[in-house]
Amino acid sequence: MSSIKTLLTVTAIVLTIEAVVMEMDIFLELKDSGASEISIIENYLNAYRRQNMKNIEKYDATFDKFAMLYENQLQTIQMQNDLLRDHMQQTEDELDLLELISEMNKLCVSKYRNNIPVISVAVEGITTCITKAKERLTTALATPKQIRDNLQAYYKSTFESNIRNCYKTKNDSALFCITQEVTNSRKFTNSNKHKFDTEMDVALFQANGQVKIASDCAFQIYYNSTTATAGVKSNIRRCLQILGSERNSSSEFALKSEDSTCDNIQAVTANAFDFSTISVPNTLYRSNRTVNCLLLKVV
Repeated sequence: MSSIKTLLTVTAIVLTIEAVVMEMDIFLELKDSGASEISIIENYLNAYRRQNMKNIEKYDATFDKFAMLYENQLQTIQMQNDLLRDHMQQTEDELDLLELISEMNKLCVSKYRNNIPVISVAVEGITTCITKAKERLTTALATPKQIRDNLQAYYKSTFESNIRNCYKTKNDSALFCITQEVTNSRKFTNSNKHKFDTEMDVALFQANGQVKIASDCAFQIYYNSTTATAGVKSNIRRCLQILGSERNSSSEFALKSEDSTCDNIQAVTANAFDFSTISVPNTLYRSNRTVNCLLLKVV
């Protein structure tokens, strides 16, 4: 928000300088216009009125620039929202493709996919953070805008009414009355500008706070969403590794079983087995041979 602070400082300096040179500008304008003695007072007032309009326009320009800078900072948060949407959509597309590769992939993806936050919900959450910040900008500028409206009302109502009353006085007093009203108007303008600058500083402080609130709000949603997405990807990879390892182990066991051989084959008739006990005939009983295996072949 340093840019907004700089804007307010520059605006205050410009308004102060213009207030000092205002009389010089007015009289130069009158000199160039070749005004007569009769119309010089009215020309002077018209020039002063134009200066008053410029004061109001500068206030409005300050509001516009303030709002634009505030909007630009919120736009940074919107960019994060766009990045989050693209990231989550890319993850969804990757999982769609992964499911098509094999049934094992489909099993792992379907097991964890629902843990990914819904894209529209996450995006809408950050959008809400931004919307609330924009709404609070109106509140932050409420007092400065009221001060601006008070100045405009003074120019249009109080000042003009007092000038009309001056014209009702005698000619000798009219000029003095008008000069006094211009002086009073200038004092009111300076006082109003001081209040305006003070309240714009307050608005700056509030704007800083609202940008931080919106940023923290959006970051929390962004962090939760990306963390959940990363967790889902990690769980799917782990699931595929486990299922792949189990499948490889089963294949390896089956392969070893098919290739295994035993040279010590003993033919045994079926009636040699007593199925009521857990023992079988031991052909190696009292044998001095040492063998690595014994294959009983039922004949």
